[in-house]
Amino acid sequence: HAHFRLQRPADRVIICRFTIEEQLFEIYATDKATEIQSGYLHMLKEHEIIQLRGGEFAEQVRQLKRSGIKTEPAFCQLLGIEGDAYTELLKYNPADNTMNYE
Repeated sequence: HAHFRLQRPADRVIICRFTIEEQLFEIYATDKATEIQSGYLHMLKEHEIIQLRGGEFAEQVRQLKRSGIKTEPAFCQLLGIEGDAYTELLKYNPADNTMNYE
């Protein structure tokens, strides 16, 4: 199907992407426990940031997402975090607006 793609980007990982009525869906599957999966850790970090920065920040993220920017890069753009958004966002400490490189 033209709107269906299956990838194996790493050992024991499968990503399925498909589109229905112009809405993109992505299903990520692995045998890792949820609590140590990157997607889950990103979700927790993003929630923490939004709780501290408020609704206006959340709306700015949504605007960037509507323009085609993925979630983690949108957060990093707004926070001024450079580098790979998927690794750098997890190093961000929202309580004091610093990066943890340890």
